[in-house]
Amino acid sequence: MGVPSFYRWLSEKYPRVVSDVIEAERVVVDGVEVPTDTSQANPNAVEYDCLYLDMNGLIHPCCHPEDKPQPASEEEMIANVFQYIDRIFGMVRPRRLLYMAIDGVAPRAKMNQQRSRRFRAAQEMSQRKAKENEIRDAWEKEGRPLPPIKGDRWDHNVITPGTPFMAKLSQALTFYVNDRITSDPGWADVQVIYSDATVPGEGEHKIMQFIRQQRARPGYPPNLRHVVYGMDADLIMLSLATHEPHFTIIRETVLFGKQKGCHTCGQQGHFAADCQGKAKTKETEFDETTAVKDSPFQFLSISVLREYLASELYVEDLPFQWDLERVIDDFVFLCFFVGNDFLPHLPSLEIREGALDDLIRLYKAKLPLLGGYLTNAGEVNLSRVDVIFDEIGMQEPELLRRRHRQEERNKRRQEQQERDRQSKADALKRSRSESALLGEDDKERRKKSRRSDIAADDAGSSVSANQAAASDLRARLSSVSPAASAEAPVDNGKEEASDPSTAAAEVLADNDTEAQEQEEEDVVAPSSSSSDEDEVLADLKQAAAHHDEYALFVKKAVEEMNRVPDAPDTLRFHEQGYKDRYYKAKFGYDRTANHDEIVEIARCYTQGLRWVMLYYYRGCQSWEWFYPYHYAPFASDLRNIDQFDVQLTLGKPFSPLSQLMGVLPAASSHCLPPAYRDLMTRSDSPILHFYPEDFAVDLNGKKWAWQAVVLLPFIDQNLLLETLETVRPTLNDVEKARDSTGSDYLYTNASHVVGIEISALYLKHKTSAEMLNSAGTHIAGDKSVGVTGKLKPYPKAALPSSRVTLNLGPFSRALSHNRAISAIFEHPAPVEHRCQLLPGTVVAEPVLKPEDFSSVTSFRRYGGRSLMFDAGGGRGRQPQAKLSSAGVRMAQHALPTRGSEDDRYRYYGRPSEPSYSYTNYGRQAGYDDRRSNRQPYPPSSQVYSNSGNNYADRRYQASDDVAAYSHRRYESYSSRDQYYDYQSGSSYGYNSYNDGRRYPQRGPDPYQARDDSRYAPYVPRGPPLDDSRRPQPQRRPPSSARR
Repeated sequence: MGVPSFYRWLSEKYPRVVSDVIEAERVVVDGVEVPTDTSQANPNAVEYDCLYLDMNGLIHPCCHPEDKPQPASEEEMIANVFQYIDRIFGMVRPRRLLYMAIDGVAPRAKMNQQRSRRFRAAQEMSQRKAKENEIRDAWEKEGRPLPPIKGDRWDHNVITPGTPFMAKLSQALTFYVNDRITSDPGWADVQVIYSDATVPGEGEHKIMQFIRQQRARPGYPPNLRHVVYGMDADLIMLSLATHEPHFTIIRETVLFGKQKGCHTCGQQGHFAADCQGKAKTKETEFDETTAVKDSPFQFLSISVLREYLASELYVEDLPFQWDLERVIDDFVFLCFFVGNDFLPHLPSLEIREGALDDLIRLYKAKLPLLGGYLTNAGEVNLSRVDVIFDEIGMQEPELLRRRHRQEERNKRRQEQQERDRQSKADALKRSRSESALLGEDDKERRKKSRRSDIAADDAGSSVSANQAAASDLRARLSSVSPAASAEAPVDNGKEEASDPSTAAAEVLADNDTEAQEQEEEDVVAPSSSSSDEDEVLADLKQAAAHHDEYALFVKKAVEEMNRVPDAPDTLRFHEQGYKDRYYKAKFGYDRTANHDEIVEIARCYTQGLRWVMLYYYRGCQSWEWFYPYHYAPFASDLRNIDQFDVQLTLGKPFSPLSQLMGVLPAASSHCLPPAYRDLMTRSDSPILHFYPEDFAVDLNGKKWAWQAVVLLPFIDQNLLLETLETVRPTLNDVEKARDSTGSDYLYTNASHVVGIEISALYLKHKTSAEMLNSAGTHIAGDKSVGVTGKLKPYPKAALPSSRVTLNLGPFSRALSHNRAISAIFEHPAPVEHRCQLLPGTVVAEPVLKPEDFSSVTSFRRYGGRSLMFDAGGGRGRQPQAKLSSAGVRMAQHALPTRGSEDDRYRYYGRPSEPSYSYTNYGRQAGYDDRRSNRQPYPPSSQVYSNSGNNYADRRYQASDDVAAYSHRRYESYSSRDQYYDYQSGSSYGYNSYNDGRRYPQRGPDPYQARDDSRYAPYVPRGPPLDDSRRPQPQRRPPSSARR
């Protein structure tokens, strides 16, 4: 799941990293869809080499989709998986490699999160079922019509390694790969590596470990183009960590705020509170609201993100060499501070409040003082990180007070919205009372008119009537409360149907601050594996189409049940003593009496930061480590962390069935062997306390139930494994196979160069015993088109010309003449990850323009003010003029420019002639005795660039009609003070845009003289001063002194 809200922060701060995927149009002949020829050129005008599928990200929506009916069987779910892979393959069209990775057994640190999600999902399902039974009983007593009782919902907790469903899916996917290599020309030259749920490791981490190891081998092509599919936000950090410049993420389009559309009518551009309740206008003959369309996809370009980060994270005049690759590694590490799958975020850092922007500013301010980078190839320098935590700790009280002030403002706004809502509801009641006085003749005329309209629609098309009915019901779904609905009389056909506009007005009664909630909604919606709400919504959409009134009340009842009232603020972070209250409430510790325990919390958190960083760069370094608390310490308590013992022990992963016992609740025990199942419920079971049915949930200041902290007991690993050993002998052969550790497999066409190597293995080893004892054959990257490893034969392989079958109920198929061949694939021995661009890498042409850099502003999307850190070390941000992208272009056109397409930076024209004055050093430009404490200009021409770095030295004067650039009227204390005169006015304008962005000089020698007459050289102020004579800049006096 990764960092909550990270994708939204990234895509809105750096908008050009995202682009829409162009998908080939589907051709349907006689009602049958013609398969897309994926051997043709990619419609996105880019040819990709490798496609990696984080399979769990597509298995979940195929098994319980949010926008389509629930599949009727597991066989249909698996068929959906086939179609989904086909669609992604058709969009990317890899030419060399397809890597399919399903989540295997996860490290213990991840298992704790999986356990929380699955227990919470089971609890919500139980609560929903109880509420539905309560409503059913009430309706039955009133004699109201009821829909038939549905069977048990499909338990999506079975999408976990070791279950029968995952074994069935894995077997089906082996047929799918053989079939596609045989029949699809786009697959003919592609090698396919398939890592199923029996191979330990999370899917995305298995993929990244493969890439890291392959790029360190001889023969690896350094300019491969990679695409990885997955919805987890941590894929962005993992992709950056590979240091592969040609990397892209493909994912379904995510909409935010008003882009998501109205809950009432489903249209974009407004919230339900502003909805008029009207059905969507039919724009074309085939534009029907009842059609279900596939979600669009987007590309997220890591190369463009690297461009942004090269600009955003650039720091001048470091005492050591600035290295983009090292800075990217530090950026990945800083992202862990605001949350990840393995550690809770620090209490004072929320990404919605601009925490990542604060951390970037802090990092740039402190980097010159650290003596080096925070990380090195995945290893964390704790002494330097200690400096960062120390500064965050100093700002912590103000950050918490700022949060309280924002919460108070939100509360007042909500109260005002509630008053407005009540006023509108009262007005609606008065309007209804007046309408009740209308005569029966008027009513009859309106009813006849409506009947004639419906008859006309039925004669032409029944879809329009369905549109109106669906629009009406959608409005009612968002408007009627459970209590009011229970008292409403049954519609007997005599009352006229609700007018859509009236129904939309009723929506106001239940739209408590919906606009604000949608504006602040997380990027990553509640995970489909974390709750049952996605299936509820899917059922409701079906109910709307069939006018299922019963589903309306169930929906509203579930919403009311999940609506969490504002809890009293017992921690009061904005008041003195908040630390004492926090540790007492969250940990049960007294800060004075339990000082050593709080230090241990800080040690475990520091160890966790190191574990996560190593996990992202070197793979799992400890299968058994986990953070043994539900909450994080304060940053101010992370002191002297370089003194902590943070060593890790590798250990070994759980077996699949052992992991199931560690993450599943008793409600999902149906997918376990009988002996294991009994241990969850038997009264004398030694591990019964691991499976509580009732457990506490702490919102911890959040407002959504899925954001709550699930307070489950941590499992005693030794006790669990010892108990399972006593029942392991009862497993049958099928269950033992599900509990075993498997291998990765490589598939390819038998005529492929690697396929020929595999065929030779089977010719040499013909019996099962020979295959099992085979040493295999080594394949090198230069021969296998980039893949290095060892291949081994196995007895169950489907050989060329053999018949391959798929037993999948109504989706069963047979492949009569197989052309694929496969072998076990063993990865090469691990080596250290190379955190740098490989020799021979050709970096893509930059795509960002000056206005793209200028538009990168502090991410205030969630309303927070920034920490008072500036890139040069100064505190506070000075007021700056703002200019739109159009204004930037106007300013550019107003200045003479010169540059070439292959040059990343654009250089601006000659500045105006300097004014001369006489000083201690003679005749100087823009300089006099009163400013003798300034450093001299560099004695060469000024070169301007568009890196977009945030240096506090220049700003654009919007009032200047000639679009001149001028210096600040006060001294700036950034790292550029030692070079430039900030009082020279527009004579030596330092080019910048109006949003306060500063552009440092780039290149091997930024002061290299140019012969071009358009560039005016700087005039030196005299001989350089040695350090003993060099006066230091005077700090600007405080405002009170200036007065």
